[in-house]
Amino acid sequence: MKELILKTTRHLKKLTQATIDDIILMNYLPGVISYVKYEDDNIGCGLCASVYRGMGEEKLSKDVFSDVPKNVLCKDAFEIVEMFINRRSKNKERGILYNAIAISTLSAISYRFLNKNWLENEGYSVTERSITQGLFVDLIKGEDSKSIGKDDVVAIVGFAYFAFPYLVDRTKRLICLELLDKEFFEVKSLKGNKPRVEVYNDPEVLAEADVVLITGMTIPNETLSEILEFCKNVRLKVLYGPSCSFYPRYIFKLGIDCVYAMKIPTTEEFKQNTIDSRGWYPFRCPETKFLIIWRD
Repeated sequence: MKELILKTTRHLKKLTQATIDDIILMNYLPGVISYVKYEDDNIGCGLCASVYRGMGEEKLSKDVFSDVPKNVLCKDAFEIVEMFINRRSKNKERGILYNAIAISTLSAISYRFLNKNWLENEGYSVTERSITQGLFVDLIKGEDSKSIGKDDVVAIVGFAYFAFPYLVDRTKRLICLELLDKEFFEVKSLKGNKPRVEVYNDPEVLAEADVVLITGMTIPNETLSEILEFCKNVRLKVLYGPSCSFYPRYIFKLGIDCVYAMKIPTTEEFKQNTIDSRGWYPFRCPETKFLIIWRD
């Protein structure tokens, strides 16, 4: 994971200059939003989750908020990425936060390059649309190897419950992998209804899948390499979410086929709405975009 971040940082450093404009730490939805200012005074921003498992089951300790001193403002953004990605901690929570600060800042630096024209000139195939149209809906429209078919076993890494309704009836089997005990997902209906999506805490189930949809949170929590080890026979590997929303060249070199990158407006109004909602606003706002990027 560290090499992925450092290689991407070094590549972008040849293309632009940027300084830290703001860093926002959130606890209700544990994560980081970074803002950078480019040499032409335009702004870029990026998000990254700061959790090891689930979403909302873990909170940041109050003392970790002091880990980002105010004196990073106006500092070289590339130096901040390298500083935090190289910072280690025996405390897992703190270590993931350091990774999240580095990744959100890298995503902010990447902001001006996460656009359809620039990426297509780089040789990638790109679709851009509102987040409100749903996650993975693009993958159920086609009939080729880049699409999800009725005979496919699909595994989702991360409890992306919002995608279950339009995937569960279009697949042979839909399974989910999450770093939480099975008991956490138990459901009891007095009429006997059962969940149609099985949830596991065992990466070996990925070997059964034709398609694997992987949360970007596997980058800051450093589980992506292990996940990919179990995906060697998978036809289609997709990485999704804000935590993987940076320049994708080195993501694709890991064997990922497609990235669902998330891009939010840089306006002060959007920023304040995000702060007011403690991080949830970008996931509900039609102005938030998905860039669906396919490797060349």
